Amino acid sequence: MTSERSLYPMGPGKVRAEWGPMRLVLEVWRKKKPDDDLAWFGGRIAFQALEDVGAEYRRLQAPSLGLKISPRSRVAAAMLQATRAFMEPDLTPIAAVAGSIADQVADWLVDQGAEKAIVDNGGDIAIRLSPDSVARVGLQALPQQPEENHTLYLHGRQASWGVATSGLGGRSLTKGIASSVTVLAQTAAAADAAATAVANACTVDDARILRIPAQSVDPASDLGEDLVIMGLEPLEDELWNMALERAMAKAERYLSQGWIFGAYCVAGPLSAWTSSLDQFSLPPSGSMNTANFPFLSVLGQEIFKICRRQS
Repeated sequence: MTSERSLYPMGPGKVRAEWGPMRLVLEVWRKKKPDDDLAWFGGRIAFQALEDVGAEYRRLQAPSLGLKISPRSRVAAAMLQATRAFMEPDLTPIAAVAGSIADQVADWLVDQGAEKAIVDNGGDIAIRLSPDSVARVGLQALPQQPEENHTLYLHGRQASWGVATSGLGGRSLTKGIASSVTVLAQTAAAADAAATAVANACTVDDARILRIPAQSVDPASDLGEDLVIMGLEPLEDELWNMALERAMAKAERYLSQGWIFGAYCVAGPLSAWTSSLDQFSLPPSGSMNTANFPFLSVLGQEIFKICRRQS
C-alpha cells in the first residue's frame, strides 16, 4: 500500500480514515456524547485492519468453501467465516472484506466503552447500539437522488447490526445485472457477503449483456476468469423480472436460514424486497436518541413485492 494514511475530522465524534482503497467514516458516542479521541483511535484501528488484510490478501482470493488456511488476523478470520456461512461455491473471503473491517472497528470501539458506533466502510456499515438507542437508516431512490425515500429503524435491543450494498453501482465487480442489492444482517461482514451473492444471482443469459473475465478488468481480482458484467443494452421487463426473481429467491433462502434479516433488490425498472423488512419500517414506540446517517443504497417503491419503479 503506497498512499499515505490520512485521518480527517468531520464533526463531533466523527472521523474519515483514508488509505489506499479504503474510505471509511466512523461516528462514536461514549458517556452519552460524541467522543473525538475515541473516533481518532478508531481510525487507526481501521488502518491496522486493512494492513492485516493486505498481509494475507493473496491467500484469501480462493473460494472460501475449499480454502484450507488458518487466517493470521482477526479480520481475515471474520472474512472467511462470513463467506463460508452462505455455502456459495464461488464466494471468496474478499466478498466480505469491507464489512469485516467495519465490524472490527465497531467492535473495538464498543470494547473501549462506546455506547453507540456507526462505521461506514464505503457503504458497508457496522452499527453497534446501546439498549436505549435507535439508528435510522435512510434508503435512497437512486444514488444521484439523495432525498430519503424510505427509512429502516434499528433498535438497540439488538446490539449489533450490519448493512451492505452490492451491484452494478458499487466499487466491486459483479456477476449480476442488479443495479443494487442491499442486505440487513447482524454483522456488516454477513451483510457484505450476502449482498454480493444475491447480486450475483440477479442474472439471465442474453447477448445484450456484456460479460468479460474479471482478470481482464482487474488483474488482482479474486474472481479470476469468472465472467463479470461490463455493460448491457436495454432489456425487456420479462428478462428483468426473471433476474429479479432469481435474486429474491436466494435472499429468501438466506432469510429462512436466519442468516440475514432482509434484502432489497433493484434490477432495471423493477424492484423487490423481502417482507421481513416491514418490521423495521416504523420507529419503536417511545424510542429516543435516534442517529441519522447516510449510506449508499437503492430503494424504489414502498411495496413488498416486485414492482415497477416510477421515473
